Amino acid sequence: MMGPVLLLAALGGQSAQPARTPPPIFVPAPPTPTAISPAAKALGVEMASVLNSEELTLKQSRKLFDETMPKVLAANAEYKQIEVSYPGFTAHIIAAIRPEAERSTIQRLPDLWDRLGALYARNLTEADMRQALAFYRSPSGSWLIRVVGEGADFSKLVQQSIDKPDSNIQSGDLREAIIVPGAKALTSSATPAQRKDIIRFVFSPAGVKIRRLGPAVMQTVTAWSNEPQPDAEKVIEAAVTKAASEFIENADKAAGEAPQPAGGRRAAVSKDQI
Repeated sequence: MMGPVLLLAALGGQSAQPARTPPPIFVPAPPTPTAISPAAKALGVEMASVLNSEELTLKQSRKLFDETMPKVLAANAEYKQIEVSYPGFTAHIIAAIRPEAERSTIQRLPDLWDRLGALYARNLTEADMRQALAFYRSPSGSWLIRVVGEGADFSKLVQQSIDKPDSNIQSGDLREAIIVPGAKALTSSATPAQRKDIIRFVFSPAGVKIRRLGPAVMQTVTAWSNEPQPDAEKVIEAAVTKAASEFIENADKAAGEAPQPAGGRRAAVSKDQI
């Protein structure tokens, strides 16, 4: 069985660091940044878009909204209280958040590709990037990207956003969300042929350089994830407020209850809880 370090090293920025990590097999420092040619930048952006495609992002979003958020909120004490009075409220709010959250994320992907593309282009040769792209587009490389991406578990990040809404994501948070579940899926499902293909790439000149770039890649993704999106946040806040108000009003009407004054039953749902 292949260990997560070896398997995930093929996806720069996604190499796990378990409690006992074997000594590094190479020691050179990452290359000194150099000027970027248009051709190199294009290859770097292409790499970034293959590793972080719109299709994969939408699959991760579906898992987040269909599985992760409902599970986390169902265990939350405040949402449990709301559900007692208004069954179905949580699902309604999640549905209200989803359209703008997905739209804004997809809209921002080219910016992430550009940043990562510049990082790749500064530290990899064009030959390195072509070799990496050939692997990522191969059956084994495509499988690797899909399994790691779709296996991501953002439960703790969702819980963190509830417990500490003003806190930033740390690179370690992203590694834990992607690496731990991804490593389990990889080690349990990779075929012998896939393992060989991944090993060959990891120990190739391009694979070695990409592994060394891992921390810088994670820092870039973390910074991108933490950037404020005031326009999207306003749209989401308005959508949630409207959805909550309409849901409660409709539920009260269906139950034959009159609208509640401030401090009454309707006050059970606070802005912080939403």
